[in-house]
Amino acid sequence: MYPLFLLTVLLNLAVLCSADFHVSAVVSGSVQYCSNDGACQDNYNNYVVACPSNYWNCNCFTDLDRGVLAAGDIQDTVGLSFFQLDAGLCGMSALNFYQQGDGSWQFYVDGGDGTLQGTCYSNSASDYCWNVLGSASVADRLVCYSYICN
Repeated sequence: MYPLFLLTVLLNLAVLCSADFHVSAVVSGSVQYCSNDGACQDNYNNYVVACPSNYWNCNCFTDLDRGVLAAGDIQDTVGLSFFQLDAGLCGMSALNFYQQGDGSWQFYVDGGDGTLQGTCYSNSASDYCWNVLGSASVADRLVCYSYICN
């Protein structure tokens, strides 16, 4: 009886503690330009994407399958006090992020009623993706805890 009860409690805590989505910086490159002498130059694309935690993968990073871009050019959150994610993450409207004094980020629905939607913290996970068009290096910037993608 006790092992089953303990397992149930642990599973419920794991769900409560799991991250909801990640905000990651992506640098993707593909060979786009080759001169007549055969020398090719890589063309790099820099952007920030948010992906649900249960879909933090190359499809989200490079194909934006379930992912949304951050509005503007925010490769690094250091030194910023505000940024916005485009509408579409898990069906949400645009989200506004505000840095707090402790370095965390709280976020709200743009034009919403002011209800706190969740909090994000610095993260340093990374990934590397390959596809037929090139490659992408992914550096996770924030891990966000909320219930919007559940």
